[in-house]
Amino acid sequence: MSPKAQKEEEESEESKKVKSLTDLPGIGPATAAKLVEAGYASLEAIAVATPQEISVAVGIPLATAQKAIKAAREALDIKFKTALELKKERQTIGKITTGSKALDDLLGGGVETRTITEFFGEFGTGKCFTPEVEVPIFEGSHASKSISVSELYEMAATEVKEREKDGGASVELRGISVPTFIGGRIIPAWTPEIFRQKVRKVVRIKLSDGSEVGVTPNHPFLVLEGGRAVWKMSYMLRKGDRTLKLESSKSFELPRAEILSVESARVEIYDAFVYDVVVPGTHHFVSSEGLILHNTQLSHQLSVNVQLPLERGGWGEGLST
Repeated sequence: MSPKAQKEEEESEESKKVKSLTDLPGIGPATAAKLVEAGYASLEAIAVATPQEISVAVGIPLATAQKAIKAAREALDIKFKTALELKKERQTIGKITTGSKALDDLLGGGVETRTITEFFGEFGTGKCFTPEVEVPIFEGSHASKSISVSELYEMAATEVKEREKDGGASVELRGISVPTFIGGRIIPAWTPEIFRQKVRKVVRIKLSDGSEVGVTPNHPFLVLEGGRAVWKMSYMLRKGDRTLKLESSKSFELPRAEILSVESARVEIYDAFVYDVVVPGTHHFVSSEGLILHNTQLSHQLSVNVQLPLERGGWGEGLST
């Protein structure tokens, strides 16, 4: 076997062993914890990052970041294609109408075949919660207290001046971590800011255990359909839809999950503030009541998490009912 072939085989064998952040070359437990805090909580997040981003985020040499990214890409079988290969693939792609001529024109003729096209709302476009929604605040490995999103905003606003943003206002959060669910466990995730804006309508969702949550109409809500967890716009929820409620949102635990049904989902006039807690990387947090609540960027990372197996940082079988 030639030295080049032997090296490629060794690299291939090494990539097969990579199943978590700590399996990456040069990434130990301490660095992995920093990566999670910075929003790089999965191999997918590492694979699509640049060496400069990783190096600055956790303070590691650029060469180490390059090796970690290379290993993550190999483990996930992310490969580069030549321009000729890409051109040949593109020649087989067609367009499907959206039903709207104006939208088709914007998309250059419609939605492409052989692809997944996602329409999403950027940060601050109304995917928010009503003031009473509570979120646990982490200190170390356990949540020390729960606080409503409105109280969290007001508390932060006493320390940092709020600034106008996307039709509302936001405040920087300092030293705040909230629970997120990834890799089958609840872990603390750094949250850099909280946003609020006024809206005219909200959807009041009442669940079978008596709990309620208020969200904006275009807010994604986790439901079970066909044995899979998917995100559904809150205004589309119907009585009988099923969702998950985690038993614990307060520590590094493999949580049990209870399946609840939607009793009602009513759109009502609101005309007051709603809030959005920003969680980079996973784009969701676990509320004090155990509900997995979406925040920004409709379904990109979470659609990945829902489908990936546990050993690759996804939800997999991490939910036991």
